[in-house]
Amino acid sequence: MNTSKNIKLAIIFLIGALVGLIGYSRFFAVSSTDQGLVIDETVATTTETAKLGEALVEIQAPEKKVTKPVVSSASKKIVKKETLPLPNLDRIVINANISDDKKQEYTGRMKDITNAIRKGEPEYSHLLELASYRKLVEDYVGAEEIWFYMTKLYPDNRLAYENLGNLYHFYQRDYPKAEIMMKKAIESEVAYPYSYINLFELYTLSYKEKESLSAQTLLDGLQKTESNPLIAVTLAQYYMDKGNNAGAKTYFEKVLAFSKVANDQRLEAIAVEGLSRLSSTTAQQ
Repeated sequence: MNTSKNIKLAIIFLIGALVGLIGYSRFFAVSSTDQGLVIDETVATTTETAKLGEALVEIQAPEKKVTKPVVSSASKKIVKKETLPLPNLDRIVINANISDDKKQEYTGRMKDITNAIRKGEPEYSHLLELASYRKLVEDYVGAEEIWFYMTKLYPDNRLAYENLGNLYHFYQRDYPKAEIMMKKAIESEVAYPYSYINLFELYTLSYKEKESLSAQTLLDGLQKTESNPLIAVTLAQYYMDKGNNAGAKTYFEKVLAFSKVANDQRLEAIAVEGLSRLSSTTAQQ
């Protein structure tokens, strides 16, 4: 049984239920693909949704431009820009095999973003958007440059670290660097559950030398996020796929108990289905 696919199916099913349950009032745009669960966070405003790489990112609609900065609540420390060299804002490298119309569209949008930055408009959201467009056109070096700059300018913000972790994991295949960035994302916002899922997927999908850390990563996440149900479901599924039926039963039961308190039928259905499969497996042994 494919551990990754089972876990992702549970994650997809849970997203709608958990937006409210995990205690975040922010808006999340989510895409679960073969390249991992990628979550980009924005302020919920009048927007257009564009698929940027593997992530669905809310992009400000040009005719209804909103310039409200998007800074995580965990990002309290900001370094003075004057002390940091700016990345190359004029860089436009399109490696993706896309139509000329799309090239023109994305090039125009990237130029608009850099012009806005030079005019002094809120920089955080523009930098994040520029990096996302660079990733979309497969300019991974350029995207990395922006995200790395953001880690220096906003050292307490997790989102740039998460994007770098995803880049190093799935595109550059540099798993030690991916691990470093994912851990920095966790350090910057310890109660954010998806960061633990990202690190868990690094260990289970790719960084086989450290696969033994998979379960402990989720256990740490449960402790830091007050037993977040998404992490609990992921851990239960992982235990079941590894043949640890006792561990799987423990965490499916925790999810079931949580679902009843939260009166969440979708979450309850996942827990009941998991426990049912465990019972069937035990009966066949």
